[in-house]
Amino acid sequence: MKKHQIKLREDFLDNKVDTLAGGDSGKKVQAIRSIKAGEKLQRDFRIIKNTLGKNHKGLEKLEIINALGQPETLTEKVELQKTLLAYNALHYQQSNETPGGSRGPARSLFDPDNPENSIEDILAGEEVNWEGISADSAMWMAELGVITDTIIDTTITEDHYIKHFKSHPERTSSSPAGLHLGHHITAAKAADGCLRQVLSTICHIAIKAACPLP
Repeated sequence: MKKHQIKLREDFLDNKVDTLAGGDSGKKVQAIRSIKAGEKLQRDFRIIKNTLGKNHKGLEKLEIINALGQPETLTEKVELQKTLLAYNALHYQQSNETPGGSRGPARSLFDPDNPENSIEDILAGEEVNWEGISADSAMWMAELGVITDTIIDTTITEDHYIKHFKSHPERTSSSPAGLHLGHHITAAKAADGCLRQVLSTICHIAIKAACPLP
């Protein structure tokens, strides 16, 4: 019965989208799509909540493959913590293993401290490869070497900040870590623009300096 109700609701919204898309109703169409996405997210979280129950606890056990290649179940808090920290360290350093990463096969080509790097050659549109380059990496390098005379304005203003964050649902996650955009949305809507002015300036400086700021 519940699945049938969900199907009817989605069909109703789909028909609305089709009807509104025929005229100048872009904002309304987007609103309906946002409603659908929100309703699906609520259903997903409801399923998770029902599965975990009201009084669920933190992680109590973890199944791993130990150094001997055998399955093992960890239950001690200290062992759980050490294992997860080690996993997270490797997980969040995956980019170092990419071709241009600090441990990648092409690291010397992109290293600004290497006097023999190929940065200027790449920017000049010359073909730059390395031994064992994959088809995907070759395509990526070809794209890096494309020369264009189009100038992209990288300025980030307070108005850009407001436009980007003001319409986001508060449940939107900003990354796989699950951190939410609530503080950005609040800053975008606040009467006092001090916080968003600081944040938009940080974003602007980070792009100009080609370096993420804390």
